[in-house]
Amino acid sequence: MNLIETIYGIMFTPVKTLNTISKNNLWLAGIILFSVVMIFNMIVNRGIVLLEPVEQVLAIPNSLIWLVAFIGVIFSVIMLFIMSGLYSLLGEIIYQTGNAKGLLASLGFASLPGIFAPPLQYIAITAGFTPLSILAPLVIGLWTLALQIIAIRESFELSTSQAIFLYLIPMILVIMILIVILVTISSTIPFYK
Repeated sequence: MNLIETIYGIMFTPVKTLNTISKNNLWLAGIILFSVVMIFNMIVNRGIVLLEPVEQVLAIPNSLIWLVAFIGVIFSVIMLFIMSGLYSLLGEIIYQTGNAKGLLASLGFASLPGIFAPPLQYIAITAGFTPLSILAPLVIGLWTLALQIIAIRESFELSTSQAIFLYLIPMILVIMILIVILVTISSTIPFYK
């Protein structure tokens, strides 16, 4: 399966394609594709920012915006590794199955639809069609989320419900940690009558 067939497959036959990616040790191609998507989105998002300057909101000097965006891309790649490792560990603990390299590759390729959100948002903003500028990233985000769940399912050979559960565990843990932190903080603040 060459790169063009893989990209086509992600868009139109994702289950079969993600299954093949997870079994063929394409982790480097997945990281490269993920990085290209993130860099492209960074560039287009900079164009969106120029339509509505971010300096008014965040007070970041114009010269530092590219640096902040580049650090964001690096952070995204690091998070790809962390999430692949975390899901692989959870898969081994809960379901006694793991495929870290296959999952890393699959999650990298699952990010491909994300390349459409910023251009559609940019076009909608310049055309003055605000609902599309909100709807396009939302729909593409849901598409990417579905591909990530499929990537987990195909990499670990799980059922869809098992893959969804595995996908949600880190979010549930973060919410539980935030609740504990908020309860702890609120219990230390004295309440006055």
